[in-house]
Amino acid sequence: MLLNFQIEELYKDLCLMDAYDQIESFCNCITSTISDIYKHKSSTLQDLPNDVGEAIVSLIYAASRCGELPELQRMRCLFKEKYGSEFDITSVELRHGNLVNPQLKEKLRITRIPDEVKQELIGDIDTKCNQGRS
Repeated sequence: MLLNFQIEELYKDLCLMDAYDQIESFCNCITSTISDIYKHKSSTLQDLPNDVGEAIVSLIYAASRCGELPELQRMRCLFKEKYGSEFDITSVELRHGNLVNPQLKEKLRITRIPDEVKQELIGDIDTKCNQGRS
């Protein structure tokens, strides 16, 4: 039972690390285009390149699920000011038409870990332990 819990926690941590890598990539996208974002007077994402729009909505979604990253909360507030509350709610609640990155959604919504994933992690750990003994 303890091993099962530890494997689940390991899997959740690996998913969170992957999500953080994606968040960093989205932040880099925003940083490199911030002047373009605020240059547009429009309050829609349609004027921006698709990757920038995806980065914005994905960071809003991540901010609602990663309380340990207060910088995301501040970024979310700025985008909420620019694009409105409805836009924010659509991203956070994953309403129809949201542009949140599917991989980020998956990594931040882990609730149950499939048994085959647990077995794979146990096998990987076993292999690494046996390599260290050789």
